[in-house]
Amino acid sequence: MSQSSRLQSAIFSFLPPALGDDIKDSIAAVIQSQFEQMNLVSRSEFEVQQKVLAKTRAKLEELEKLISELEKPQI
Repeated sequence: MSQSSRLQSAIFSFLPPALGDDIKDSIAAVIQSQFEQMNLVSRSEFEVQQKVLAKTRAKLEELEKLISELEKPQI
């Protein structure tokens, strides 16, 4: 179940059952629109990006170490 669906269910649980479907549809549309504007990513995409960042950091550290070695004065 998506975040917007969970939020809609939570909101609808507080509303009277006799509330018209038009109003519920409007509320659902507003919620969906707001989630789309927030530019959210899924947990799995976030975790993939974390792994990519960790690999990039490790590579950067390797390169910094190599540059440091190359900059040392040679005897």
